[in-house]
Amino acid sequence: IVSYTPNPVGPMKQYSVTFNAPDTYSTNANEMGWELRTASGGGGTLIASGTFTQGNGISTGTVTDLALVDGPNTRWLRIRDGAWNWAETSFTVTAALFRPSDLEEWKPALRKVKRRRDERHWRIVTSAGRELEIVVKHALADAKSAEALGESPSPTVEAQQANTITGEPTNAS
Repeated sequence: IVSYTPNPVGPMKQYSVTFNAPDTYSTNANEMGWELRTASGGGGTLIASGTFTQGNGISTGTVTDLALVDGPNTRWLRIRDGAWNWAETSFTVTAALFRPSDLEEWKPALRKVKRRRDERHWRIVTSAGRELEIVVKHALADAKSAEALGESPSPTVEAQQANTITGEPTNAS
């Protein structure tokens, strides 16, 4: 049995996995091991690993999964017993990396940082240090095409999360 919390995983890409791994032969403290990976058979990216004592309700603690994308993500939990035999199971981690409700959280920190003729840029920084840049574009070519067809032009919106790992801001001058 494998479960994870929170569900869905948010923009910080952090969650913990709980699993059962009883083994009547591997009973020494921290004799067994676990790996959390992006592919089966020990392949893909190693997200986190650790040791544990056999039993039920084992937790990985909080892991940061930088490979998560919005929506469902398949992950593999590999378990190693004391004799170095591996077993694995896959499970799906659902991520909601950007939700419209996030804008409410960020609304108090909204700052307009750039204005051009065809687009507007806003930088949002929360009290927790999360950054998001919102770009609303009115493509001039699309606007002219829409006018020729008797339609009103529609803006496009792009949201780009800043690189919070190194603290580098998004390009906004």
